[in-house]
Amino acid sequence: MDHLSLSILELKPVDKGRYLPKRRPIVFNADNLELLRDPHAWISSSCLDGCAILLQRFYPSPSIFVYQSYDMDTFRKDGREHLLWLNNYRDRFWEKDVWMIPTHIHQHWVVAIIRVPQRTVAVFDSFGSVSTCASELSAASSALLPPLTRKHGYDLPHNSSRSSTSWRWFPVMDQRLQHNTTDCGIWTLAYMATMLRGTTIAGTTVHDIARLRRDLFLYGYCMPMSS
Repeated sequence: MDHLSLSILELKPVDKGRYLPKRRPIVFNADNLELLRDPHAWISSSCLDGCAILLQRFYPSPSIFVYQSYDMDTFRKDGREHLLWLNNYRDRFWEKDVWMIPTHIHQHWVVAIIRVPQRTVAVFDSFGSVSTCASELSAASSALLPPLTRKHGYDLPHNSSRSSTSWRWFPVMDQRLQHNTTDCGIWTLAYMATMLRGTTIAGTTVHDIARLRRDLFLYGYCMPMSS
């Protein structure tokens, strides 16, 4: 599937840094690169976050804000909502129409797509309807983020933070796409790439996922290394 390809021979990063999150350089360490190199490895939070920033370099979108997985994971563990604000307010996320929130729930990666003007939360889960992760993430996202923004005196696009309409959530698809136990993080990144590009995950195969993992490794290998 060509629209997910990050072939190092075909595509160069687009220089539109104004759309990238502030203070979030693309840095990989040796452990993260090893997770991408190994076709059977689960990817960590720092690995997924680095890959997500890399995808935003290739596919910059002025209307989408991507949270780090660390943000929601930290809140779900200890309820420290002020860290969500401190980590993201400089990017003025409340001015974006769409928020993407990747999260690790029950040893499984999923991503919530919050469309603020429509007050909807769509959750992509590569296990489809057999998983319960989607409902947990959608509930946490819709219950926390709009009030958090309003608490600090900012309105969401189209005054969504003050609307009386309840938030609705739904799964992106019921079909199960992942048939092993290790590729959920790569499937999640694949869906995030399609959102940034305005394309679709339909038709993606396990071979596409393997290629995406390989190409993310190749590009990550070219990025600055941290200790």
